Amino acid sequence: MFTARSAKSDLKKQESKALPGLVLIMSLTAFIGLSSALLQAGELSRGLFYTPNFPKQVIGITGFDMLTTGLGIGFGVRQSVGPSTSRNFYDNISRYEAETIYRDRNTQNVTEFFTGYVFIMLRLANHAIIYLGPGWSKTTSRMQFMDNSHTLSSDGLYWIEDTQASSTRISGSGGLVLSISSRFAMMVGYESRPSGVTLGIGLGRF
Repeated sequence: MFTARSAKSDLKKQESKALPGLVLIMSLTAFIGLSSALLQAGELSRGLFYTPNFPKQVIGITGFDMLTTGLGIGFGVRQSVGPSTSRNFYDNISRYEAETIYRDRNTQNVTEFFTGYVFIMLRLANHAIIYLGPGWSKTTSRMQFMDNSHTLSSDGLYWIEDTQASSTRISGSGGLVLSISSRFAMMVGYESRPSGVTLGIGLGRF
């Protein structure tokens, strides 16, 4: 019969599937690169924005392309940023095992959100566009525990995913794009999951 300590020694660490730092770098790189291309091309019917969803997703990118008919399509990506959970992450330990079998102490909880949207755009006036669209939202709940035997990590701290609290659901978003100068525009909107207000600014001439 294995004890809690011996069972722990057989477990292997896994790489966390949450990469907020990588998403942050890729989003900012894409935003800077595409914004520069848009500015140089002098496109009048396109927009690219930095659009965080406050208060839970501080990283966000939204882009759109308008047709001469006054209709257009757009996309949006949002990502939350929090403490890194990739260090000493175990995907083969459940919450029940950590709390009941190993009797480890829960020290920290982190909820991560990633959302993607597709928008339909409609021109209201020369300097105003409304947008509305569905989205896909993934919520990942992670828990940090203290392993007093230090079997799972050198400092005793390790992370697991709370699969019961994690979920994937349909989201929705809508709002308004307003031109504020010859090359810049702002976005104001609402998103349902996670619930928050979208505020953004970027390049856009329409």
